[in-house]
Amino acid sequence: VIGLIVCFVKRGYSRLQLFDVPVQFVGELARGLSIVAFIACMVALTVFTIVVVITRFYKGLIGQEGYLMHTLPAKPWQLITSRGIAAFITIVISSIVALISFGCLDGFSLFKDMAELIGSLFDAFNKELKRLSKEIKIYRR
Repeated sequence: VIGLIVCFVKRGYSRLQLFDVPVQFVGELARGLSIVAFIACMVALTVFTIVVVITRFYKGLIGQEGYLMHTLPAKPWQLITSRGIAAFITIVISSIVALISFGCLDGFSLFKDMAELIGSLFDAFNKELKRLSKEIKIYRR
């Protein structure tokens, strides 16, 4: 509902009156509430990710699943490393979801800026590699 109100306000329905309250006020209120809801969702996503990572790490190594895991022919550091890698992947996926949602909120201009930044970093990296390859050829002669 809040998203629809924001869409109506953004599209220029400024003459529409709801309960004798100017639409600009309703739009600002809707924007404010949607930002608060978005921040609450991001906090919930972060907390949920941390809880899931800790719970899966605990259950997978110490809980009943851990009993089965310790029967594998692997060293303890390998078991911990495998759980750490799984936790890292979970956090990366959660971060990607958060970035996509920020991009949706920003109208995807964030992604355009990031693409330009990454492109310029690759260009700089390629120039530096070419320079280093020329210096290595000079040293070999």
